[in-house]
Amino acid sequence: MREEQRPARAVYPWVAMLGLTLQLSGCMLLDAQQELDDFSAYAEKVFLHQNAVTDQILEAADSLTSAQYAQLSQAELKMHDACQLLNEYAIRERDGLERGLLFRNRVRLSIRGCDESLVKVQQLLHAMNPHD
Repeated sequence: MREEQRPARAVYPWVAMLGLTLQLSGCMLLDAQQELDDFSAYAEKVFLHQNAVTDQILEAADSLTSAQYAQLSQAELKMHDACQLLNEYAIRERDGLERGLLFRNRVRLSIRGCDESLVKVQQLLHAMNPHD
């Protein structure tokens, strides 16, 4: 073999590795985009659910006893605390402001707690007025 052919062969495995790396990173980009789409859909679903629960609270408020109202108010405050980051995310999106990766991750980590608090408030509302 001639000496000048060896470098071409030595480069070939690196070219193959580079091609494989680019293919894998393309897959990761697609997975990241899918995760972002899933996050956005879930965030919107929970945000709309929160709006519906808030409407239910307003509708029920007039028919509650003072003890029920106090109990519901506490649950509503917990709900708003649990959903605070999601609400901030929605405001930033509406206003076209930056929603960086770190903030988005904090929101992602908080959404399940927000969703669970919404279910608790709905259960409390149903227990207070089971005819609805």
